[in-house]
Amino acid sequence: MMINTLPLFRSHASLSLFRGGRVRKSHASFFGIAQSSRTLSSIAHRCTTPQQSMIRTGTATPSRVTPVLGQRYLDNRCTRLDFFSSDANEKSHLLEAFDLEADECNVPPSIYDRIGTRLHLTPNHPLHTIKNKIESHFNSEDKHQFHLVDDWSPIVPTHNNFDSLLIEPDHVSRSRSDTYYLNNETVLRTHTSAHQTTLLQQGHNQFLVTGDVYRRDEIDMSHYPIFHQMEGVKIFTPAELEKAKELGIDERQYVEHDLKRALEGMVKTLFGNVEMRWVDAYFPFTERPSFELEIYFADEWLEVLGCGVIQQDIMRGAGRGEELGWAFGLGLERLAM
Repeated sequence: MMINTLPLFRSHASLSLFRGGRVRKSHASFFGIAQSSRTLSSIAHRCTTPQQSMIRTGTATPSRVTPVLGQRYLDNRCTRLDFFSSDANEKSHLLEAFDLEADECNVPPSIYDRIGTRLHLTPNHPLHTIKNKIESHFNSEDKHQFHLVDDWSPIVPTHNNFDSLLIEPDHVSRSRSDTYYLNNETVLRTHTSAHQTTLLQQGHNQFLVTGDVYRRDEIDMSHYPIFHQMEGVKIFTPAELEKAKELGIDERQYVEHDLKRALEGMVKTLFGNVEMRWVDAYFPFTERPSFELEIYFADEWLEVLGCGVIQQDIMRGAGRGEELGWAFGLGLERLAM
C-alpha cells in the first residue's frame, strides 16, 4: 500500500476502515432519515456549540462492551469513553500519563479541548438518529444480534490503529502531518477500525463500532479534524458457510454476496428506493476486489461507504485463524449532510 500507487488514498481523509471522513455540499439536502417526527433542520437547531454546528454527530447506547480503563494501552485493551465527561478533572486525570508538551506529542489545545465531547452520544442529535436507524436495521434483519460499541476511548495504541490493519510503516497516514500522536506508541484513533482486532480477539462475531475519530485535516467545506465513523463486522460460522456449498459457490463469494445484500438493505432503510451501484476499490484491510457503494442523487453518483471481505492476515493476527468475514466503514457526517 504505497503512497504513490493508491489513487484512492490521495489524502488521509480517505483512510478509514474504508472511507467516509469527507462530506460533500451536495449531500446537504439528502437526509432521508429524519422522516419520522422530526426533520433534519428541526433536529440540527439543537446543535448550539461551535463544534456541534461544524460536525453534526450522534449515537445510541443500547448495549455496551466494558474494557479496562487506564494507562495500560499497550496490551491491546481499550478504554471506555465514560471518563470523558464534562468534568475537566476527569479528562486531565486520564491524559496525565502523557506529556502534552513533549516533542513527540502533536495534539494542539484546540483538539485536546474537544476530546470527550461525546457529541455522538447526544440524544436527538442528527447522527444519533442515523446510528439508531443503522443499528436497528442490522439487528432486525439478522437472527444474530450485532454487538454495539459506542463508548470506547479515542486514545488507542499505534499498533491497533495501523499495524493490526496491515497499514504499512511508510504509509502517509502514519505521518505526524496526518495523525495526532500523544506519543510514539499512542494516537488519537483515525478510524473506528482501530478496535477491530480487539473485538475479534474478545470473540465477538458481529459488531458495530461508532466513535469520534481525529485527523489532521485543514478545515474547509468538506473537512474537519474531528468527525464520526461507524464500522460493521460479521464473521461467519462453519454452519453458515455450509450454505455456500448448497448454492454451489465459493465461500468467499457467499460472504461477499451477504455483505452486499446487508448493505443494500441498509441504504434502502436510510434513503428509500434509490438507484445504487457497486464500484471495485482497493483497501489494505480487505481482499481484492473491495467495493464502494454509491447512490445516485442530484444527477451524480455519491459514495456512501467502503467494504469488503476481511484480509485473512488480519483474522490470523487476531487469533481467528481461517475464519471468514466481511467489514464495512462509513462516515456518519457524510450521511447526515
